[in-house]
Amino acid sequence: MPRLLQGKLDIVVSIMTSDSVDRLIDSRVLKVEHYRVYARAGHPLAGLERVPLGRLLEFPWIAGDDEDRVAEEVAASFAAVGLHAPVPKLRTNSVLFASSLMLQSDSLLILPAEMMRREHETGLAVAIDTDCRTWTRPTMVFFRRNSTVSPDARLFLRELKRIVEL
Repeated sequence: MPRLLQGKLDIVVSIMTSDSVDRLIDSRVLKVEHYRVYARAGHPLAGLERVPLGRLLEFPWIAGDDEDRVAEEVAASFAAVGLHAPVPKLRTNSVLFASSLMLQSDSLLILPAEMMRREHETGLAVAIDTDCRTWTRPTMVFFRRNSTVSPDARLFLRELKRIVEL
């Protein structure tokens, strides 16, 4: 966001992980991301329906190294059934590292479905069907207020919207 405010970037596309944005930045929702609990194929919870949140606590967790709104939503879901949210055994800022470790262990992690699409479609990873509501966050397009969007940025946004709509 600092680079956007400085004019070094025309637009930023990112999952909205907080609820506040600088007043000089405007935004639009591109897509709503659905977060799921993921595990390796063959995990003991794979294929079970409506897994109680308490069962998820039986396994190690991998999480991002920053707290965000999804972590708060997850914690609220656990609290609603009288449980503490999972305490990660590992924190990392690398989705690639986290998913790779998950695929080689019984660890669980929560990610947007889109980020795990390839692993899910190839059968390497499974989404665990939990007995709680779906966690969501919007993917946003951010731009400076009162600035002119370049023709290249407009073309990029049109193409991005077309791809998302597929």
